Amino acid sequence: MTPPRLPVALTLVAVLAALPGARQSQTPPQQPVFTARIALVPIDVRVLDRNHRPVTDLGPGDFAIFEDGRAQQIQHFSKQTFEPADAPASGPRRSAPEPIGFTPQSQRIFLIMLGRGRLQEPSKGVDALIRFVRQRLLPQDLVAVMAWNRATAFTTDHEQVALVLERFRSRHAGIEHALAMQFGGLGAVYGVGQIPRQIQIDINTVFDVPGASARTLAPTSAADTRRAQDEAQRMAEALKRAEELRNREGAAGAGAVAGVDMAVAELLGGTFDEYIEQNARAMQDLQNLYTGIDYLRRIEGEKHLIYVTEHGAFFPRMETETGLGAFASDARVAIDTIQTGGLPPPNLSKAPTNLTPYFAVRMLRHVSDLTGGQSSIYDYAETATQRLNQATRFQYLLGYYPTNPNWTGQFRKIEVRVTRPNVTVLHRRGYYGRQGPLAMDQREILTNSRLAAALGFNQEIRDIRLQADVRIERVGRTRDAVVEVRIDPSRLAFGRGTNRRSASLDLTVLCFSDAGELIGQAWERFPVTLAEDEYQVMMAKNQVISRTVRIPVDGTVKTVKVVVYDHAADLIGSLVRKLI
Repeated sequence: MTPPRLPVALTLVAVLAALPGARQSQTPPQQPVFTARIALVPIDVRVLDRNHRPVTDLGPGDFAIFEDGRAQQIQHFSKQTFEPADAPASGPRRSAPEPIGFTPQSQRIFLIMLGRGRLQEPSKGVDALIRFVRQRLLPQDLVAVMAWNRATAFTTDHEQVALVLERFRSRHAGIEHALAMQFGGLGAVYGVGQIPRQIQIDINTVFDVPGASARTLAPTSAADTRRAQDEAQRMAEALKRAEELRNREGAAGAGAVAGVDMAVAELLGGTFDEYIEQNARAMQDLQNLYTGIDYLRRIEGEKHLIYVTEHGAFFPRMETETGLGAFASDARVAIDTIQTGGLPPPNLSKAPTNLTPYFAVRMLRHVSDLTGGQSSIYDYAETATQRLNQATRFQYLLGYYPTNPNWTGQFRKIEVRVTRPNVTVLHRRGYYGRQGPLAMDQREILTNSRLAAALGFNQEIRDIRLQADVRIERVGRTRDAVVEVRIDPSRLAFGRGTNRRSASLDLTVLCFSDAGELIGQAWERFPVTLAEDEYQVMMAKNQVISRTVRIPVDGTVKTVKVVVYDHAADLIGSLVRKLI
């Protein structure tokens, strides 16, 4: 059954109102804080020659750093060469609860984000990615793959990821066709964008590889995506009006009456339906780019997001790519883009002023440039992955103390120059100068981020399976919502002690009125400690972990949302219950 759609007010209240006060008051940071102004700013720099090969013989004196146009003194300089080594026993290193260290990385980190559309032909995009994963990654490299609303865990077991890519290659065309039918027409502009249950089942089978750990990624909320969607609706309405006028009065009459609407139609060079389909893909890819960056954010060091797309990224606002680039640069994520759809086919029925293909590929190049990544356009994907592998085998790590003492949270632009002529310099283009002191309890930061995303996501997340019963009890003149939550422990990350197993879970329960107003909430972190024999019995008999919360409510409860997060496994479970 498709979970009931929650009112818009739910996401606004849950994320903007409930989250900060409730979480922080109940779980104060245990780690020390440090002032952001004393932290070194890390910059990962790749310098490539004309053949896209790394330049490895530069020294500190060959570099100059500028922040917002002002020269900065280099305080750290080191070289990082990536050579084959044994894969580490543990997973990715999360950012530590202290200022960023400058120990050179020992492994590269890649998230392959498969965008909407046709990705295999004609450039053999998925084939190239499979070879990249199987043949070009170093044994210690971490890799994950993300498509639609699902992603694998980061792993050094590259074969698992290759098997997911093989399933994607054979099944994604059918899924894309079903999504195009679902998100066509006005529903794509004004609909909620929720994937139907049967299509979601087909998507899940792509990631259902034995031994692989897959998860649902709740979309990261970003102002850029909301603004881009608003602009897309405006353009869709303008294009629809222009098309109606053209059909009724002819091109001349439509142009005279519609004015700016005809200009929009000429710019896009297509029909209303074509624009709607294109926009639906672009908005979903934009949301996934933000979500993918957030998925990478808390992994230590520089990361690469490989964005694979059929035609490119046509965002209706030029500022969107700048905001995306800033978001990625702040997280030390380089976006490498690969366009797989080949040259745009000529279509004489369209206006010769059609600039959509031009803008789509220009945006890809710009996003890569803003983040220190590489872009491959109108070429075979095999060439793109070879260049990416070659360019990322060596880099410089620079650091400096910013001279600007004003920590207002504004984006600070970074420029790195080198003395060597005829080279290409790739690096992050800035960061947000957040006002100190900056709390560095990374568990709290990551937990709040994951909970906020899940609370704002209209679909249930089943990576941790939940059940819940809700009843209302009167206590004197007040009412309590009593929520009994049952948690499937099979995917929880239990730590092992002496004859013991333990986990720590974050539980959030929000109660809403029929109008979507928040009228009650509970936030808690609770331990789960089991003797070894109790743990074995629980797993063998498929027993559940039970937790009951009692929430005073101010009004009549109509909707209850439950979210459980396991920080150690980085997995979420959520469900929605409607009361009759």
